[in-house]
Amino acid sequence: GVPVICTKNIGPFSEIISEYNLGLIIEPNNHAIIKAINEINANKTFFSENIKIFFNEYPFSNLFEYFEYSQKK
Repeated sequence: GVPVICTKNIGPFSEIISEYNLGLIIEPNNHAIIKAINEINANKTFFSENIKIFFNEYPFSNLFEYFEYSQKK
């Protein structure tokens, strides 16, 4: 899987990404984007393993499917 970089306050997606360490939540500015890209590059294994664990635990093809599932609970 590919780690996600998203901005804060995008609804439940930022919560899922943060809770499961699937990527980074940032402020919407150039400095934060560059910093996030560098952090993900430096920690590829960490994020990749978390993504594998997440999708093994929740067999969805993407976060949109997970969100739809979680809303039905």
